[in-house]
Amino acid sequence: MTLPTAILTVRIEKITGIPAGALTGAQHAYALATIAGRILGRSRPIPVDATDFDFGLEAIPWEHELAAFDAPILVTLEIWDDRGDDAPAKLATASGSLSAPYTSQAHLLGSSPAIACAVEVRLVPPSNPTVPVPRAASGTTSHATLRLTDSIVVELTEIKGLFCPVNEGGSGIVRAQVIAGYTSQDDRGRVYLNQALDGKWTKDTQLIKLHAKLTAVRGSLPADAQVRWTVGEADDPTNDDPGFHKQWGRYVDEKDYDVVGDHHGATGGDNEGTPDRSPPWEADPAFALVEIKNDQEATTAVVGGESGVILHCSNTAGDNFVVRAELVT
Repeated sequence: MTLPTAILTVRIEKITGIPAGALTGAQHAYALATIAGRILGRSRPIPVDATDFDFGLEAIPWEHELAAFDAPILVTLEIWDDRGDDAPAKLATASGSLSAPYTSQAHLLGSSPAIACAVEVRLVPPSNPTVPVPRAASGTTSHATLRLTDSIVVELTEIKGLFCPVNEGGSGIVRAQVIAGYTSQDDRGRVYLNQALDGKWTKDTQLIKLHAKLTAVRGSLPADAQVRWTVGEADDPTNDDPGFHKQWGRYVDEKDYDVVGDHHGATGGDNEGTPDRSPPWEADPAFALVEIKNDQEATTAVVGGESGVILHCSNTAGDNFVVRAELVT
């Protein structure tokens, strides 16, 4: 796999310069945004007289961490009006790109309206960096001490048991299939209920086998390196689609709605099921399970620059989760 040049955290902070009258008469205006294709859930309602709107009060931070490969990173934001039984209406659009070389700073993308976002950058250093040292004056002696820190990239290279959607609707066609290297970068990956890793129907079994590769881009991999695995919930995006009927939303994702059924912003903690194994972590035969801290975290050994673990998923269709792998020493 090609290593990224940087790891970026992009946080959308506000939308500014909403054109006068753009929201006039709106019944329930809200924003939807994407960062490099990652969809962020519906925002809180936007007042009809707003010219700016702050996303700092959303229940879930409007941010996305991603690997960057020197290609432009597209950020888009749309303002929609939920009109109940009538078709939704798009009221305004803003978009812009973050281009290499990436820097940690505030950005204003687009205009009228514009997206104000903050970007934090962790550069992946080159394997042979050029380092300046002091120049000694003629007839004098001098020295410089250089200390290069180890820099390690952790990549999820395979998730066995994860299926990539390839077709929509209709019976008699393959809707999802295993694709080598697919790790649900588009947030659409599926894990099927009652199915073992070999694809066979197995009662009370839904699991994935995660594999990670550790690459020392500078220095070397520490001898005591391990991989920490964490799993968390993501908001159910089903009801965030502009065409999803308002009256049905609270039945699909109740926490996103207030007591009278109005959407008040995307909220996590939606999963209804529980894994059929507690704790949900199981050792991959190739990598020792060093520690299970709790249901959300486990640590595994590194062997030959690789590591892996088996995670048992919850037993209710529609649950969503995000898994993270990181180096610990």
